Amino acid sequence: MKKNSLKRWMMISIIVSFAMIWSAIGVAQEAKKSFSKGTEYLRQGELDKAKDALEEAISLKSDYAEAYNNLGLVYYEKEDYDEAEKKFKKVIDELNPNDENA
Repeated sequence: MKKNSLKRWMMISIIVSFAMIWSAIGVAQEAKKSFSKGTEYLRQGELDKAKDALEEAISLKSDYAEAYNNLGLVYYEKEDYDEAEKKFKKVIDELNPNDENA
């Protein structure tokens, strides 16, 4: 009886773990899609659309350094230099402090 209960709990734990991993993968993929859209909008000069897409990517993956960097570029292009600086500093100071290229 005890052995079956342990097996059942192990199986439930495995299923829950798998569901959490699958969910995290889905969120990461959605963040990447939003980042790609935002980057393309930035290239096209559609700064408001780029801002929205990049902010969506960041909302899905809060440590997305590349999205913060590109959002900084959006603000720079909009001549909002204070916001641009905040985004760039976040990348340099918090997300990639050991990156020599930052």
